[in-house]
Amino acid sequence: MKRFYINLLFFTFFLLNSCRLLDSKDYLVANSAWFIDSLSVNGEDVKYLLMGNAMIFEEEDCSIPLNQKGMKKGDDKGDWSVDEENRTITIVSKNEYFNGTFKYCFKENKEDSVIELYMVSESIGISAHSPNKLESGLIDIPFSCNEE
Repeated sequence: MKRFYINLLFFTFFLLNSCRLLDSKDYLVANSAWFIDSLSVNGEDVKYLLMGNAMIFEEEDCSIPLNQKGMKKGDDKGDWSVDEENRTITIVSKNEYFNGTFKYCFKENKEDSVIELYMVSESIGISAHSPNKLESGLIDIPFSCNEE
């Protein structure tokens, strides 16, 4: 029985530590959908122009909401990449609100038990949250907004 508890302890330790090794891209993909809380262009709120409110990051591409400025079905896809060193996300898309390179960071919102994502470019600001409930301590947040 003692051996069982030792194995269980080892397995738990391994599982918790292996979960801590996610980089930003893996973290965005693991949390899948990010619900947009705010979207501003040059300081003006334009979230109401979106025809949806979720960004979904997958391994090779992403899905972003259409806007009401003449976009059509199929324009909701984009390519994306992460530059860990410069803390940037680049999205290539037909949606002008999401097309570009953004500085980004993550923040724990313990009150609502969610992780928040902040993305900022020269003219665009996006804040979003993951619908996955925060399980504090299981995964280190890459590039916390509190770091500098």
